[in-house]
Amino acid sequence: MAEITIKRWKKLGEDLILNYIDGIAKTEFYRPKNIGYPDEFKKLIVDESGDRFKMKKLSVEVEEEYRAAFQKAEKLLHDKKYSEAKKAFEKVLEFKPADETAKKKISLIDEALAKIEEIHNEKFNSNKSDLISH
Repeated sequence: MAEITIKRWKKLGEDLILNYIDGIAKTEFYRPKNIGYPDEFKKLIVDESGDRFKMKKLSVEVEEEYRAAFQKAEKLLHDKKYSEAKKAFEKVLEFKPADETAKKKISLIDEALAKIEEIHNEKFNSNKSDLISH
């Protein structure tokens, strides 16, 4: 009985040495496997740490994204897609909140949308009763 126990412990010791000698768990083919932490624990760490672990964008990347968003907003405005252009200019403000040009364009778009709504109500809502009576 003691001989069997010694063989088992010896085999266990050999397996532990082969699989964990360098501190990294290995598969049966002696390739490293990722033990890591469970996903829930990783998420908890990220939630607690906030922005410390997030990758920061370079100012060049932010500038490029700003420029692309601004061009997209200008194109939408040129194509007379006012609601989409307003949303695009609001996205531009996410990149640079102090951008006066984008703020001005948003206020102009709001005015244009208000005028369009006013004209629509004037032309179609007031004539509704005229159309019904004829």
